[in-house]
Amino acid sequence: MNKGLIRRTRNKLHNTDGFTLSETLMTVVLIGLVTMAMAGGIVAARNVYQRISLRADAQTLLATTVSAVTEDLSSVTSCDAVQTSGGSQQTVTLIQNGSPVGENAFFYAGDRGYQMQYQNGAYSGTGGASDTAQSGIQIFPKGNEGGKIPLLPDKVQTRGLYAYIESLSVTKPQSKGDGGYFTLKIQIKNSKKEGQIVEEATVCVHNKLKYVQ
Repeated sequence: MNKGLIRRTRNKLHNTDGFTLSETLMTVVLIGLVTMAMAGGIVAARNVYQRISLRADAQTLLATTVSAVTEDLSSVTSCDAVQTSGGSQQTVTLIQNGSPVGENAFFYAGDRGYQMQYQNGAYSGTGGASDTAQSGIQIFPKGNEGGKIPLLPDKVQTRGLYAYIESLSVTKPQSKGDGGYFTLKIQIKNSKKEGQIVEEATVCVHNKLKYVQ
């Protein structure tokens, strides 16, 4: 074996000088940079997960809202705005920019058995200890009999998400034997982000309105 190599190895083993200050500082800096990079990656991954999870919850809430609204609107047999509109007006707007239009935005929902309209707004929580204000779609019976009724239970509107009807219109039946249909835009908003829209969909629902010449 090379005697020079043996001598150098022995010298290193018996070397008690240790690391220099600059080497120690460089090591600490490198460890800090690696730690920061790992922490940043964890935070980024957590943020991505939260966004995906929130989007999934919003899509579920949107589907639930569409189902509830479809059940109401598909049973409609009369609509005040259609009856009071002119014969040449085929489509009548009931909700625009989130608010009912005029005083005739009521319709008779056969499944509920009374005239009603949709309104957006805040109301007291209905679930157990949840008495805090909750935003969402409410059913407003004509004559305010029994007060406003939340369309959805509180438990399906979580993480600050709530449903909102941006617009609603009704198109008259075009011929005998045909029914009319509603067109509405439903949005899912985030109250924790100043009402930021997370999901939205435009829905068409056929109703039971009768053709009138």
